Amino acid sequence: MQRIEVGEDGVTLTHVTEPRYSVFGNLVSPGHTSVSELSWDEVSRIGLTTVHWDPAGPPQACLVIDLTYGEFFEITDDAEGFGAAVRELCRRHGAPVPDHRDLPAGGVDIRPFPIGD
Repeated sequence: MQRIEVGEDGVTLTHVTEPRYSVFGNLVSPGHTSVSELSWDEVSRIGLTTVHWDPAGPPQACLVIDLTYGEFFEITDDAEGFGAAVRELCRRHGAPVPDHRDLPAGGVDIRPFPIGD
C-alpha cells in the first residue's frame, strides 16, 4: 500500500508491505513500513505522466517527484490520497489540474525545474 500526503512543509510518502506467510502459516517475510518526508527545498520537479506497468492492463497515471540530489519517487494513481495530492500540488504551484486520463505523451510538469539562481 502506498499513501501520499501534501502538507505545509512538503510531501510525505508512506509505503507499507504486508507480511507474507507460507501455505503452512510460517512467516516468510516480515511486513515493513517506510515513511519518506520530503521538504519543499528537497523537491526540484514534480511531473505527472502515464506508465504501463502491466501490458495487459490500462495505463496508470504516475506522479514523479524529483529531488535535488538526484533521487526520485514514482507514485501511481492507485495510491491512497493520489487525487487529493495532485489537486493540492497543482494549487500550490499554480498549475491547472490535468486530466490524468488524457495526458500528453511526455506528461505535464506541475512544478518545473527552477530556472536561474
